[in-house]
Amino acid sequence: MTIARVIRSGKTQTVELPEDMHLSGERVEVVRRDHEIVLREIKGPAPGQETDWPKLFEALADLGEAMTEVPDDPPPEDRPSL
Repeated sequence: MTIARVIRSGKTQTVELPEDMHLSGERVEVVRRDHEIVLREIKGPAPGQETDWPKLFEALADLGEAMTEVPDDPPPEDRPSL
């Protein structure tokens, strides 16, 4: 078991993680489970980061004509009044 130091600053706290437990990202999800606090690294862009639009459009173009084909819609059935 590794013990980390808790640093208090006003209404916030910081936990000093040992070097072998350093996180690669800048954000974590924090979950409390009874007497445990779990940190999960968040993968993906940070909120507010712009989408890579050229890359997205290129991926959509690779889908080809499948996205533009519309199946024939048969006319409505002629039914006697219900």
